[in-house]
Amino acid sequence: MKKNIFYVLFCFLCSGPISFKAFDYGLNDDFYGRGDYIIVLASSQLETYLTNPNPSLGGDFVKFKNSQGFNVKVISLDQEGFTSAEQLKEYLIQYNESSNGMLEYVLLVGDVNGQYEIPTFTINSYNEQEIDVTDYPYTFTENPYEPKFFIGRWPIRTIPEFLNIKSRSIQYITNENLLLSGDDLDFYNNAMLVAGNYKTADGLEVSPGEWPVTPVWTSLWLQDELNEFGYSQIDTAFFHQYNYQTATYNPLIEDKWNQGVGIINYRGWGDANGWHKPYFHREEVLSLDNQWRLPVVMSFVCNTGDFGNDYSGTGLDKCFGEVLITAGSINSPKGAVAMVGPSDLDTDTRFNNVMCGVMWDGLLSGATPEIGPALHLGKQSLISEFSGLEVEGTIIDVFYHHVYSVIGDPSLPVTLKKPDNILSDLDLNDDGVADEGLLSSHLVTYVYDENGSPISDLVGVLFKNGEPFKDDSNSIFRGVSDSNGLLIIDFDLNESSSLELYLNKSQFLQKAINFNYLSDDGESYTETITASLEVNINGDAYAVSGEFYNFNIEINNPNEFNIGLVDLLINVGDNTLQINNIEISENSSNVFSDYSILISDSYVVGDRISFNPIFSNSNFSLTSNLYDIIVSDNDLLYYDYFPSPRCDYGYRAIDSNDTNFEGFPLYDWIELNEIEDAENLLLQDDTLTSVQLPFDFKYYGIEYQQGDNLTVCSNGWISLEETYIDYFWNFSIPNPMGPSSMIAPFMDDLDDNDGTEPFNVYYFYDMQNNRMIIEWDNVSNGEDDQNCPNCIKESFQVILLDPEYYPTLTGDGEIIFQYKEIYDIDANGNYSTIGIESPNQNDGIQYLFSNQKGLGSSWADSPNTLIEDLAIKFTTGYESSLCLQMDLNLDGVINIVDVIAVVNIIIGSLNPSDAQLCAADINSDGTVNIVDVISIVNTIIDL
Repeated sequence: MKKNIFYVLFCFLCSGPISFKAFDYGLNDDFYGRGDYIIVLASSQLETYLTNPNPSLGGDFVKFKNSQGFNVKVISLDQEGFTSAEQLKEYLIQYNESSNGMLEYVLLVGDVNGQYEIPTFTINSYNEQEIDVTDYPYTFTENPYEPKFFIGRWPIRTIPEFLNIKSRSIQYITNENLLLSGDDLDFYNNAMLVAGNYKTADGLEVSPGEWPVTPVWTSLWLQDELNEFGYSQIDTAFFHQYNYQTATYNPLIEDKWNQGVGIINYRGWGDANGWHKPYFHREEVLSLDNQWRLPVVMSFVCNTGDFGNDYSGTGLDKCFGEVLITAGSINSPKGAVAMVGPSDLDTDTRFNNVMCGVMWDGLLSGATPEIGPALHLGKQSLISEFSGLEVEGTIIDVFYHHVYSVIGDPSLPVTLKKPDNILSDLDLNDDGVADEGLLSSHLVTYVYDENGSPISDLVGVLFKNGEPFKDDSNSIFRGVSDSNGLLIIDFDLNESSSLELYLNKSQFLQKAINFNYLSDDGESYTETITASLEVNINGDAYAVSGEFYNFNIEINNPNEFNIGLVDLLINVGDNTLQINNIEISENSSNVFSDYSILISDSYVVGDRISFNPIFSNSNFSLTSNLYDIIVSDNDLLYYDYFPSPRCDYGYRAIDSNDTNFEGFPLYDWIELNEIEDAENLLLQDDTLTSVQLPFDFKYYGIEYQQGDNLTVCSNGWISLEETYIDYFWNFSIPNPMGPSSMIAPFMDDLDDNDGTEPFNVYYFYDMQNNRMIIEWDNVSNGEDDQNCPNCIKESFQVILLDPEYYPTLTGDGEIIFQYKEIYDIDANGNYSTIGIESPNQNDGIQYLFSNQKGLGSSWADSPNTLIEDLAIKFTTGYESSLCLQMDLNLDGVINIVDVIAVVNIIIGSLNPSDAQLCAADINSDGTVNIVDVISIVNTIIDL
């Protein structure tokens, strides 16, 4: 009997290494694979120790990386004849090109000085007269923001150090030694946060009142995130102006480290010796006794990752980070398994905070589970938060890309909480032995967690008779599971053999399943190869309702495979364009010019239209990336007097200058200081208070109930949820840092000039007009209030409208910002942030950030300009009938997307809004079922 098996051809049809998935926005999830891993040894003498299988020497690191799915190549500087960093870089870049971009990680084994030396690069510091070491230039060619691979270093100077680091890097993944000793691994559920609010000026002490506060509040933000993630215990050791007399030395750090914690994060003050406040230096690391309970340490503080502190011939032989991963011995390790830290001696708090927050967001969300990519994600955040910022001639985001590095294995998956077990239907007894022998030269299994949920992006690897099982090109037979947990590995084998399947996924213990390959029964199967094509649309800047959208389309095939003739169908709303018989050869690029497609006249300015290319081919299953096109009234410009484009959820901003658009707000200032019942919230500089929500209010689909506490901050923002951090540094929208459910009429550092000026923030529930109003009345801006005799004052307010009396298309509440008189000034910060952000901090509308206007914003083009008599409304829109029947995604057309949405409601995979429920219930019987699906399909056929 024939069986049909559909599988992904793993090796050369991947869009790229799986670690780059978080950075390749728009590409299909299914086309990433485990890439290549190069180990660069300072000396060929080290290879014997690298690959020695003896457990007493730590085991074979190359074979271990093979079991994780990497094709590993080992080179040494002496055998290659490399004497400079430039020579090594040329080799790595050329290797990446020859491997079709599949070089994923590089590990340098050697220090910058000593017996085992691997050269590095340098970059000038912008704060100090010094040079900083950096390995980052190895990874890129022209664009410093786009590394070709991720890099880390084991800065070893002796063989015992080498074996020590190698052993702990393997044991962190397998946990073999801990499990054999009976450890339940619960310590991974514990975290420790250490922070110090402290600084000096030119080496001299300053008043505690002048110390920064953000290291501690960044740590408090992270504590909230870890609590929400489910950590059992989060210990903190903080130093600040209120406890500095007793908090310099905190025994909790050593105690908790020895007991066992999975992760440690530091923000504060330090240098190559270690953390100054609280005090924890290299000597304290050497006194630890945590054994195999080795955490990952993130040290966002100056110089602690300076692996070249003695680069110039003087300095420490090992910085704090180097001691962390080399302390102890191969049999009795101490310290950490890996760390992140900078080589620069004078990094800045504002940049460290942002990198720290975004790096942890990538880890906790699962977007970047491995330490190298997670650090890169943190670096990338500086591009959006401080784009183009120069200090002393140094471009800040480029500089921090260079000076922060991983000391350790850059591919290390950071274990967040106790790792789970992987289950496979090949081994239902979960005893490590397959339930049946294998009778075909392909392996098919579903992988899932202990709750029965499928595991995606799991890397499966085949070994044969205890060795990596490779094809004729010396590539390991391996595969990656899809979103359903389906893992398929095709291989060639003509003899009976003992096979081992290794299953790898971050947050899970590595699993091995042994089974016997008996023979290939000869059953045929249909081979449908899945490949991803890259599509670039070069056309009109904007779409226009009721007119043709003109474009050229470029189709790139990055795969080394001849796909042949392909048909392309392009869907834009309810209109389509067909291009047939496109010849796509290997590594090819095709450009098709002068196409156009009609845009439905149901769209309005600010709508987003999905541009969805669909490929068909008899031999391949082809996918591509998607595009969104914004609707304007012309194909070139988007004017300030337009509403903002909709966010993903459906909110848009429309201001009082958008007078040609439905629902624009009229500026109508409500002077709360003249209303007797208005309450002065008695806020001061950098303070918070809570007020009760006077009515039910739906926001981004979440129902906030009357009587719930919302937070009002002195610094120009409110949150529909309670928070205790008075964020004064403004972030972009969306951003994982800052308050959740944020509504920011003017987020900036507003203050009372050290208590010498009034600071009036009023609250009023206007029952007659069914609205809640909060007003910041004539308050000072912290950017200038201590530097001028007649300081700028800011007067603005936020208004929440009761959805029961101000209905919208989705039932979400409307929000109005009003500005009586305001200046957006900036002495050393990011100006201000104006906009709204979703509760999960993944969506929002950025009307203004750091003097950069969002589309449709009518704010002044120049900073420091007076803005007055302006109102901005945030709404999901209106409809004469709030139920747009059959149009579930509210895009103005009825098509297959709406059918899928109805089906998803029926099977429970979509949590619908009220408007979507109304639209889905075609026959109005109060139930969404197959009858409604049939009705909408018939309607589409008749259109």
